Amino acid sequence: MTLDLDALLVKAQEMVDNAEPELVPVVLAGQQIGVRFLPVSGADWRDLSLKHPPRSDVLRDLNVGYNIDALVSDYPNVALVDGESVDDMIREDSEGKSFSKWPAVRCLVRLDRPRADLRMSHRTSSRPTR
Repeated sequence: MTLDLDALLVKAQEMVDNAEPELVPVVLAGQQIGVRFLPVSGADWRDLSLKHPPRSDVLRDLNVGYNIDALVSDYPNVALVDGESVDDMIREDSEGKSFSKWPAVRCLVRLDRPRADLRMSHRTSSRPTR
């Protein structure tokens, strides 16, 4: 039996195109919200990880093959989610150039325990309960 590479590539692309966003519960300034990460393609992930090589003195970087802190700060398509409110954190500077507030926000959030109601909140109209 011959491997049908073209069919596998089509299926793989469909999986990337249909991948669900990942919503990570966090706390920012005492408020529980979510950070939504949209999936990136294999090629985009490869480029992102190559852009941020592992630090030679950080074991967790060496284990995954890239600088985790730099990669997460540079990750595209990140948004803050609070119920139905979504903020892509893209702003314009005084010269009209777009930039993301995500690297600054990332330094100020802390992970929170996963909650099923928060995970679903980006798809429904109800706000998570406290």
